[in-house]
Amino acid sequence: MSSQWVKVKGRCLSTLDDLVETLYTAAASSLGWDEFLQAVVRASDSRSARMLILNADADQVTSSIQWQIDPGYHQRYVDYYVNACPWRPELRQKPPGRLYSTYTDFSCPQPDYYRTEFFNDWAGPQDIHHGACGTFYRDGDQTLQLLVQRTRRQGPYLAQDMRLLNDLIPHLQRAVLIQRQIVACEGLHRSVSAAARLAPLPFVLFNEQGRVVHLEPTAEALIDNDPRLQLHQARLTLTVPCQGPHLSHLIRQAIRAALGHTWSAAGGLLRLDAQGKQPLNLLVAPLPPEARPFHLCPYPAHAALFLHDPAQTRQVDQGLLAELHGLTEAEARVAAELVTGASPGQVAELLGVTDHTVRTQLKSVFRKMRVSRQADLVRAVLTGPAYRCALGLPGFSLVPRH
Repeated sequence: MSSQWVKVKGRCLSTLDDLVETLYTAAASSLGWDEFLQAVVRASDSRSARMLILNADADQVTSSIQWQIDPGYHQRYVDYYVNACPWRPELRQKPPGRLYSTYTDFSCPQPDYYRTEFFNDWAGPQDIHHGACGTFYRDGDQTLQLLVQRTRRQGPYLAQDMRLLNDLIPHLQRAVLIQRQIVACEGLHRSVSAAARLAPLPFVLFNEQGRVVHLEPTAEALIDNDPRLQLHQARLTLTVPCQGPHLSHLIRQAIRAALGHTWSAAGGLLRLDAQGKQPLNLLVAPLPPEARPFHLCPYPAHAALFLHDPAQTRQVDQGLLAELHGLTEAEARVAAELVTGASPGQVAELLGVTDHTVRTQLKSVFRKMRVSRQADLVRAVLTGPAYRCALGLPGFSLVPRH
């Protein structure tokens, strides 16, 4: 360390312990990473610092934060120069868990560095002559790296400088694990709240691996008492022939949509029939994680499975349904009866009209509500304001409105 005392936001850091305290504060709050980078820069007599989150191959930056790098230059680095850096190929081959000096630990001599595109077009104009970099954490499809830089005047990172930086690495790794635990709990809490707001129905939450991570009490009771549903070792399966794979597909589809924030294939509806039992409607919807400015650990995505038992919930405000979609009174009545699980033939018998009349009205409902299948119609009604209005609750939609 070039100076025994440094200042960060008005307070003094005299030892490595103080630097570590700044690190754990950042991990606990998820908002103090810029303060940590500032502390690293000043404690190591550096010009600037960056933390990068990259893909498994470490050739694409997915998120980043920097201290004292011009935002425009930093964006150019993320977009292109990350792979034009002369040390990048060699860094991929070096063991993770420590930082390396670009002056002593790489095969590119300093004179050769000064002739590279990277230096002449990116680093040189910023007076970046030396660096220390390395992968401090790698897990699955994510690579986390710390990079610090120095000017020509500040000189290269030598052995004593690298000892300071590498003393931080075990703490940085633990900070990632701590933040992952905190973020997992916060993310689940947010998803539970989002699902509760989304629909007035019992629900189950699945994590990104398709495992059950939350059971709403009414949903738990329904699963316990319905032989069509089985929960074992955090896996929900169906005993209805051929329907199990369909449910798994809908859950995977919803998770992909949540992770990508895309809604072209945002879950769907599955109807379970069984002799002597009321149909059970299963509605699957994505719950995308909340966006964060910078995160070592993003909030997890979840999929919600809503359980609709027509025997318990049959209320649809037919008047509001008709007003919302321009339906006739007869068309709204047909749509409402289909939500209970009745087939078009059963609706015809119930209303005392012919099958042809119901099917003609159903085609008109499809056109006006912009759906093409009965399952989509049921889903639209169950997740629309007319259904919640009948229960005395505000309206909602499974797909966010932009």
